[in-house]
Amino acid sequence: MGTHFLNVDLEIESHQNLQPIVEGLGDKVMNLYCGKAQDHYLATFELSDVSAADPDSVISNFCLLIENLEGEAKKLWDSAFAKVFDIGYETGLQPSSYSSEISPGTIKKISMLGASIRVTIYPPFEH
Repeated sequence: MGTHFLNVDLEIESHQNLQPIVEGLGDKVMNLYCGKAQDHYLATFELSDVSAADPDSVISNFCLLIENLEGEAKKLWDSAFAKVFDIGYETGLQPSSYSSEISPGTIKKISMLGASIRVTIYPPFEH
């Protein structure tokens, strides 16, 4: 298989329990983990609807959900010390190059939410 986009994980790190964000995002996301991580709290998510085929669409959908957080969940988001959209790719030998784009509108949303982007490259999965 060739190089391709896998998914986007949202990772949030805070000094406070992030369970209200899990509840605020509801069933639109899959909560992969929420709990202690060394000396702080960590929550990781993927979108439940995986029909979005590119990182821009996935991140844009995440941003919409975050923009709609209210109350304690919104306060926790604002005070979290790390908010990262981690874009995952799996490498392959084909094609000779691979690219994907994050639109200016999505970059603006990410910035307004105080989040950042990380890119993670995984080696080919052995079937």
